[in-house]
Amino acid sequence: MNVQPAADWARDAGREEKLKSFGFGLEALGILVVRFPRIFATIIVVATAICIAAIPRLHFDGNVLNVLAGKSEAFLSYRRVQHEFRDFSGDLGIIVRADDLYEPEGIEKLRNLHLDLTLVDGVESVFSLFTASNIDPASGAITSTLPERFDESNDVRAIIATAARGDPLIAQFARIDRNAALISIESPFSEKNGNAPEAEPVNRLMQEIRDIAPPGLQLDFVGYPLLRADAVAALISDQTLLTILGVTMVFLVSLATFRAVIPAAICSIPALASVAWVLGGYAISGSSINYLSTALPTIGMVLALADTIMLFFTWSAIRYHGLDGREAIEAAIRRVGPANSMTSITTAVAFGSFSFSGNQALRSLAFLGSTAVMIAFIAVMVVMPLLLYYFGNRIRIGKRQGVFEPVGDVVSRFAIWRPGTIGLAAVVAAVVLSTGHIYVDEQHDITAQLPRDSEAANGEELAVDIFGGVAPIYMLLPVPAGETWSDEQALDALGKAERAFGGEIGRDRTISLARVTSTGMSVEALAEAMDEAPDNMRGRFLSEDRSEYLITGTVPYGMNPATALAAAQDVVSELAADGIEGAVVTGYPILAAIEIPNIVNDLRNSLIIAIVLGIFVIMVGSRAPLVALAALLPNLIPVLFIESALWAIGQPMDIAHVIALTIAFGISIDNAVHVINAFLANHRSGMTDRKAMHEAILEVAPALVSATFMFVAGSFGTLFSSLPSVSNLGFLIITTLCVALVANLAFLPALILTLRRLMGRAA
Repeated sequence: MNVQPAADWARDAGREEKLKSFGFGLEALGILVVRFPRIFATIIVVATAICIAAIPRLHFDGNVLNVLAGKSEAFLSYRRVQHEFRDFSGDLGIIVRADDLYEPEGIEKLRNLHLDLTLVDGVESVFSLFTASNIDPASGAITSTLPERFDESNDVRAIIATAARGDPLIAQFARIDRNAALISIESPFSEKNGNAPEAEPVNRLMQEIRDIAPPGLQLDFVGYPLLRADAVAALISDQTLLTILGVTMVFLVSLATFRAVIPAAICSIPALASVAWVLGGYAISGSSINYLSTALPTIGMVLALADTIMLFFTWSAIRYHGLDGREAIEAAIRRVGPANSMTSITTAVAFGSFSFSGNQALRSLAFLGSTAVMIAFIAVMVVMPLLLYYFGNRIRIGKRQGVFEPVGDVVSRFAIWRPGTIGLAAVVAAVVLSTGHIYVDEQHDITAQLPRDSEAANGEELAVDIFGGVAPIYMLLPVPAGETWSDEQALDALGKAERAFGGEIGRDRTISLARVTSTGMSVEALAEAMDEAPDNMRGRFLSEDRSEYLITGTVPYGMNPATALAAAQDVVSELAADGIEGAVVTGYPILAAIEIPNIVNDLRNSLIIAIVLGIFVIMVGSRAPLVALAALLPNLIPVLFIESALWAIGQPMDIAHVIALTIAFGISIDNAVHVINAFLANHRSGMTDRKAMHEAILEVAPALVSATFMFVAGSFGTLFSSLPSVSNLGFLIITTLCVALVANLAFLPALILTLRRLMGRAA
């Protein structure tokens, strides 16, 4: 830690008070707290109590489709399916397995399970191979495709195999070679209310189904309700884990840094307050936490800790050299507060850049992230001055160095050694690493968002292995102009469309009214059946106004987006060539194929906006454009490094990756702000550029290294998240921050000195 006599601290504090603040004057909040400590102490106690009491009301949203909300034709078509046909998001699949499933006794157990499911509260309909039926063309009588009962003399496998060749429903639900069958139920957990189901009622329904299942049948579940329920359970578990692990690691690293309990405890309290305020604020405002925002309270906590460390280091140095009491606190706030203010502004700007994407989920993330950052800043500027005011005199300030104290001298000697050479190395590194930015691919996989080893993940794996996937994919086909849905020509066009669709995703994976007519039902009988059918049954085939057909197919949730998009485009083109116009294919794989590249590109544009705005804010606040411009490359290099690393290992750029990079940029530029703040303060006191930079590095390097270790420690819990997207986000943030620390301590000082020297020569 750079130190100076008390008279110098007092003089510098007075000078900095008269200068226009680097942090737009936001640090004045800390000065106000010191002057009215009792009032602010009361406010803090009351606010913290209210927030802690509100935390149990937090809402968690496991609806991973929200992030795909957009204005593309595929997404609008997906919503049309939900509103004009029926909401398939509540469909729950039951994979039934048994060694004797296709023996007479086993198949009767399966039939009994089907019948018992129709009596379960909340289950509106049940579909299985026993739903398949035949229609007598002459009498119109409806009979079951399968025998009413199998006896010991029946060859069940042969009977079902023969029936499957002519009935798509049996082909879809039976897997004789795997001793497995699929039952689909319409559960009450649809998206109609816009909220994801909680884990407890979904688990209760699944347990009730297990309880009524005949002995000997093994049941596994798959479907969107389970995906969302497991995601909610994982989010709640993660939030608890991240908070506890983050707090523990932060305190341990603080203890290792200061080698004293009281300073470690004091520096941890503002971070803890920020967590309570962020979580309580989300609960009070009714904001939902999803897999994109679950790490925000932890990020706010470590941001608060980083700023607290900077403030504490400066305050302890001031106290050691003579100033004490309120004067020492105010001097420390004036010295470091502007940089803390600026870091909060730039990080909030980075989060705010998500709002430019036009996606509702990302706009929500922008608001929640910016709010968490500013709450963390307020926690530092309010809680820390109070702690120093009431307990600072109990801390013994001596000559003992902090654990990272020697870092400053080592970094200074390297950074100022040959600034021109180091600056050129920064330019070369940025150019080389830009390759990854250009060539890295984009992709999003819903299965990568599933909790590890969850029932949803296991069920999806089984569904793909046995049935080729059960994620619904839809084709919407308008009834030809001038015809009604029940006209023979219209139904012929539907048949062609279904055959083309089945040719892309599998003949035994599609069903529509065309398959119903192929069973022998007359058009008149079909029209009468549709008139009498309940809405949820009719909605599987016809829109509410009967102007569109629906063809439903099944594919894996993790279907390759490029393959899905190509299949959709091929079948639509084939139909158009055959004179059938207006077909649209939608469903999660299609949404992912269309929306993900758009969202990722928007996010990458948001990252550029965040970088430009961050540098502009520093430029305005510092009133030193050249110095601010020097911060561009050191904070761009970490982002380019991650993109190049992803490209090198063949890993596509996902939504969580770009979000992590933007967040990490907002945090990493904090390092640059502290270096610039200290350099400018030293320069204004009359030092030469090299001397000012040397002293600035001595002052801030130990704190920056310590703060980065705090960030790594506080974010360490994300690596243990059951949600892969959260652990990936944490890993990327940690890696980016480590690279950013090196870039800002090695490249930034060299670039500042080089640019100022070149401009000085030009002048």
